[in-house]
Amino acid sequence: MKDVWYITTAFILGLAVALMVVGCSGITNGEVRSKEFVPEHQETYTTYIKVGEVNVPQHHVRTVPDQWFVTIGKENEDGKWKTRTYQISKQYYDQCQEGDWLDFSD
Repeated sequence: MKDVWYITTAFILGLAVALMVVGCSGITNGEVRSKEFVPEHQETYTTYIKVGEVNVPQHHVRTVPDQWFVTIGKENEDGKWKTRTYQISKQYYDQCQEGDWLDFSD
């Protein structure tokens, strides 16, 4: 059951990061709103190869290493609150605290 939680959490975080990258939120600096650590876990995925007229599933397992995320937020010019999640190193994760101001513009 714990593995399902890790996989679900990793998927949701990955999706959130992907959405942020494509422009849902363009902020590059702000106050640390939350921090999240996702421990190493395994993900299972399936690919298919065609054998004659049949698609044969090939099941794969990959190990995803530990990951550290920080979500920053700030008010934009319109007074609306914006947030964005970044994946960061363990060292940076250990140094920052909720409420700190971070700048990812470089």
